[in-house]
Amino acid sequence: MNAASPRSSVVVIGGGYGGVTVARALDEHAHVTLVEPKDAFVHNVAALRALVEPTWLPRIFLPYDQLLAHGTVVRDRAVHVDVDRVVLASGQRLSPDLIVLATGSTYPFPAKSDEPNTVVAIGRYRAAHANLDQANRVMLLGAGAVGLELAGEIAAAWPDKHIVLVDRSDQILPGPYDQRLRDELNRQLDDLGVERVMGNALAHLPDTAPGEALTFTVATTAGTRIKADIWFRCHGITPVSGYLGDELVAARTHDGYLEVTPQLQVGCVALNGQ
Repeated sequence: MNAASPRSSVVVIGGGYGGVTVARALDEHAHVTLVEPKDAFVHNVAALRALVEPTWLPRIFLPYDQLLAHGTVVRDRAVHVDVDRVVLASGQRLSPDLIVLATGSTYPFPAKSDEPNTVVAIGRYRAAHANLDQANRVMLLGAGAVGLELAGEIAAAWPDKHIVLVDRSDQILPGPYDQRLRDELNRQLDDLGVERVMGNALAHLPDTAPGEALTFTVATTAGTRIKADIWFRCHGITPVSGYLGDELVAARTHDGYLEVTPQLQVGCVALNGQ
């Protein structure tokens, strides 16, 4: 993981926002290999809009074939990465001069898709849209940024649907936000008729899978009963860092994130002078 020199070989692990940005920036200056299991970049920022408006779907899946003018995109998954080597799921081994870790995080569908095949991924969004279209009552589990955005998208597309946000926190948008922001968001939610059930977790999850159209009833730990026809999970970000080898795993925190220096070097590598 030493600094890149002219025409160094660079392997970028992950083709999300960070990975494609650094791969394109280095494409003219180094031999770049981007490792990514999906066949297309997914513009996750627009995923919730695409769920309620499927005509957006072809616009959020962008094939990698035009990404690099000189470098290579390898459709594979890194299963072991250390300071100077990368092992892929296919068994291929890479030994570049520089490794960039850009695997980001996972998040429950529909905010992110984990399906590597674009055709299959789009099909899943279309199926969820059709199920959502049939539903009269929608439960969103999580009243953070994703839950609030999805509630707004659904309310705008289907004003007559009843939407309920459920969160164990006693307020929407948990975290260090100005209360004036929450007040304004609560006002907008009231205008949209979005119900909030706050301050208690669900006693158990619905028996149906997220995005499936089937009426269910659940209850919170306080006994509040919620009936809905479909639900989505709107919480649960998980860093993707389980592929780190022995030389890098010391920088991995208990929740899966990596400790890095101000120069974005992995902390344990910088300490060892690599």
